[in-house]
Formats: sequence, C-alpha cells, structure tokens
Amino acid sequence: MNKIHKDKLFIQVTYPDLSNRLYLFLLRRFGINCEIYFSPEITENIVKDEFFALKSTLDAANILRRVHGPVYDHSAGYTDSVIGSCFKAVDICASIGAHAMVMHAECAENNFSEWLKEAANFWGKMAAIARERGVVILLENHGERSAWPIIKLLDEVGSENLKACFDIGHFEVFGEKKASLFLRDYPRDYIKEVHLSDNMGDRDAHLPLGRGRIDFESLFNTLGEMGVDPVFTIEAKDAWGVIGGFRYLKKSGRL
Repeated sequence: MNKIHKDKLFIQVTYPDLSNRLYLFLLRRFGINCEIYFSPEITENIVKDEFFALKSTLDAANILRRVHGPVYDHSAGYTDSVIGSCFKAVDICASIGAHAMVMHAECAENNFSEWLKEAANFWGKMAAIARERGVVILLENHGERSAWPIIKLLDEVGSENLKACFDIGHFEVFGEKKASLFLRDYPRDYIKEVHLSDNMGDRDAHLPLGRGRIDFESLFNTLGEMGVDPVFTIEAKDAWGVIGGFRYLKKSGRL
C-alpha cells in the first residue's frame, strides 16, 4: 500500500469540538480534513442556520468534511423518532457539503433473520434518501463479532449508496479473530473508509496509534493486497491523541 494522500486522511471531531482552539489550529494550520460526529441530541435539535454556517466556515478554510451520524441501538428496533433523526442526519450531511456519512448498523446477531428483514427495509430507505442527496452511507461495525452481519445487510439492500466503514478498534475488542482476517471477509468494493484507533483488546479505549496492541502494518498490508484504497479517519480522545496518530503514521512511512 502506498502513502495516504492528504485528501484521504481525516480526523474525527465532535460538533462541539469545532469550537476548540487546538482542533481548529490543527485543521487550519495543517489542512487536515474532518469527520464530524453529530450526537443524537445535536442532530435532533440543530437548525438549518447552524449547519449552513458550519459549511461556510469549512469552505473558507478549504477543509474537506465527512459526517459520523447519530448512534442509536438499532438492534432494539426502529422507532419513529430514531428514523426521523437518521433522515435528518442525511440532510445535515448534504447541507454542509459532505458526501459520506458513517453510521452504526448495530446488528442483532442473536435474532438475526428477523432483524435483517427490518434492517434491510430501514437502510434501503436511508440509501434511497442518500442517493437523492448525493450522499453515501457507510455502515460501521461496532459490537459485531464478525463481518458477516453487515455484509449480509449490504448484500440484501444492494445499493451503491450503502457501503462499509471498517473500524479496526472495534474488531480488536469484539471480534472472534484478528481484525486483518475480518477485513478479508469483506468484498473489496464494500470498504470505503477505515477508522483508526488503538486499544489493548479489553475495551474501545481510542488510544493514540502505536500505544496499544493493534497491528496496523498488517492492516495496511492487507488493504494493499486487496487493492482497497479507502479514506482513513483517526479517532482519538482529544487533540493530543490526534497528534500522536499523525506522528505514528509519519514514522511508519504512511504520510
């Protein structure tokens, strides 16, 4: 795998953190791109004037942006309020000039057949709305033990506007086998983004890269062997963790 192009490297920040001076310095000074997390509360309450203002700010700084949509426990079902919030998240994504949004699938592996039918209906509607708005939704693995549930869901929906985000930190904690082996389970054209964070395998600690036990070289080598060239997003607890992630990628020759 070659070096990561600057247009394919993002950091994840929460919507409130965009007012943090250190994050803004990193974004503006180094031309870093951002994946903005909108919590359920913010998604449900934000008004159009706010996300139009956000678009103007990011445009002025020439910062590329993506969205991480609100996280809900979809394994418990799809209520009207959750559906409305997720539909609104697609609108926010398009309105701020982002063309991709990560969301959690939260597969119900213990009652999978029933869940899959309901989930395919919901995500099929989400993919249709995303297509109208020029957005691709990327389903991120979270507590799933294998890649199979998300792959089956993507197969069932069969939309170019519904693909996958591979979170190596989540598979390290919850998975049944090494994350690089999970990666090979995905069809190569499904993976459009990879989330990067480190941990010790006991919890999703979002440690700076190189501070845990995850074998990132194996990840990058596997992506290269598969011919996958995704967007990468560094997830960290704070801005210093982001800096640590950049140092690791620089030292390992990826930047």
